[in-house]
Formats: sequence, structure tokens, C-alpha cells
Amino acid sequence: MKVYLASPFFDTKERNNVVEAANILRNKNLDVFVPMEHKIKNEWSLSNEDWAKAVFEMDKEYLDVCDVMVVLYYGLYSDSGTAFEVGYFHSNKKPIICVQINKKITSLMIVNSSTTYLHGLNELKQFDFNNIQQKRCKNEQK
Repeated sequence: MKVYLASPFFDTKERNNVVEAANILRNKNLDVFVPMEHKIKNEWSLSNEDWAKAVFEMDKEYLDVCDVMVVLYYGLYSDSGTAFEVGYFHSNKKPIICVQINKKITSLMIVNSSTTYLHGLNELKQFDFNNIQQKRCKNEQK
């Protein structure tokens, strides 16, 4: 099974959570695509516009071929790239496992596009990817 791991990774905490989640998934013998692990060839010689287009195309290619998405979700806050990835994946009718990292108010768009809603990386460790079932979020969405 191919997994797309979506998450912001702009600070140390977010990057550490991505690394931990990727390790959890790989320990389950899943094939995991992590955007922050991939670099664009000759990125420093490209214009910002060309680099951005190359990143977009690479990520979109993996969104198309992955079977399931795991999104690390930080409540109402979400970066625009992660929000796009979730929406795109949902529009292709593929399952999304949302992992709530904190206890903040959630976005109805992220919550309702998710197939399964987990609370924290410990629940991700226990999650059975061979039996993906609907599990809704009970957090405040307003």
C-alpha cells in the first residue's frame, strides 16, 4: 500500500512529527511518500517559479498514485499546501487518515473529508491499514 504523508513542516516540532509518523508507517511495511524528504534536482539553479512548478508536479504525481493519505493535522491551523493535498486526495475518493496532533478547534473541511480521525501518533501506531473504517471526529468544528 502506498501512503502519502501530508503535513506542514515549517518548524522543528512539525518536522519531528513528520519523521516520527514516517517511521511508524514504514515499520508497518507501508510504502510512504514524504514530500519533505524529496528535493528537486538542481533546485538552486532554478527560478523560484520553475522550482515551485517542479515541486507541485512531483507532489501531484504522488497524490495520484498513492492509495491512502495520512495527514498530520494541527487543528484549525493548516498550511495551504496541506489543505490543498487533503482536498485533492478527497476529490479522488481515496481514504484519508487524519491524525490530530493537538486539541485545538478543527476545520469542518478537513474533518469531513477524512475517512478516519485519530488522536495523536500513538493511535497511528495502533491503526490497522488493512481495515480502514469510518471513524468521525468528535472535536468542536465551529
